[in-house]
Amino acid sequence: MRMRSLPARSWPLIFVGLVACYEPQLPLGAPCRDSARCPDGQQCIAGACSLADLAPVDASPGSGHERVPPDATSDAAIDAAGDSCQGSATCATAVALGTLSGDTDHQTLSSHGSRGAWLRVRVTENDGSPAGIPLSLRATLTVSGGDFDVVLHVNPDRDVVECTASLGTASSNGNAKQILASWGEEVVANGDDDSRDVSIEIRPVAGACAAGAQWQLLLEGNA
Repeated sequence: MRMRSLPARSWPLIFVGLVACYEPQLPLGAPCRDSARCPDGQQCIAGACSLADLAPVDASPGSGHERVPPDATSDAAIDAAGDSCQGSATCATAVALGTLSGDTDHQTLSSHGSRGAWLRVRVTENDGSPAGIPLSLRATLTVSGGDFDVVLHVNPDRDVVECTASLGTASSNGNAKQILASWGEEVVANGDDDSRDVSIEIRPVAGACAAGAQWQLLLEGNA
């Protein structure tokens, strides 16, 4: 049987149909704007698709109106004591502490260590009222025998893991340092889910620590 060839004027329509059936997926390390375009098992971290096997298992964005337990306190040791204040952790391998509500209750999480560290917490939007309630997180770092700073990294505009831009107002009282960060709604509800992953950097001020140097971190949501 003889096949009929399609007229040349039909070729553009066939090409458009084939393109519509193909949805590209970004490879590992490719630039990204959000995690939805990255392959399964990867997150958009610092603008690039990266493996997300260390992300918290309960850190899904959700609808923004889920209720979480009123007592979400956790205490995780980050490292053992040593001469150097520099830890081996990076933003991409941050330790997941859990989830806090950023606009209801006053839930807390805690951690401690003796070296520089990267931690991560999921701050969720849970209030569904028409009034605008911003999400907030307060980090209080108490240090003994050493000198560390605490830095909060969060992207208020997009739900991605932030490792560079910092957010929050700093204050100090003796050996305690605080950062208070807030984002999201203002006077009225914006209709968006403002839940975010917050990267917490424990940054040593000096390269070496005295023996017994320790830090204690307390995180409070809806602060």
